Amino acid sequence: MTPSRDEAISPGSGFLDRLAPRLRPLQPVHRAFLAIVGGYVVSATTATALTLTLAVSNVLPRSEAVAMTTMFAYLVYLVAALWAFAEPRPWRLWAVLGGLSLLSVAATEALTPLLLARVAGS
Repeated sequence: MTPSRDEAISPGSGFLDRLAPRLRPLQPVHRAFLAIVGGYVVSATTATALTLTLAVSNVLPRSEAVAMTTMFAYLVYLVAALWAFAEPRPWRLWAVLGGLSLLSVAATEALTPLLLARVAGS
């Protein structure tokens, strides 16, 4: 029996809506993946960008900048991991963690030549 035109275009009858109940048992795995991998990526890229920022700006010596941003990275990782299980919409978490990681990578790419020039000049 084929569905009527109204049934075919009604909300809730799409492929993803039929697939959602089957994917529900995988939601904790998805959130654990986001917490572990997403938190690691965003904390590592943020720590790298912040270390380069502090080292280039002469705010701290390089060794102290690395130590401070490593401690900060643990805090970022903790917040990302807790947020992965508290956020009701995982797509928002993907967007924010991905955006922060891309922003940190761009800052790292922009600051690396400055640090290399500073090291070569001293």
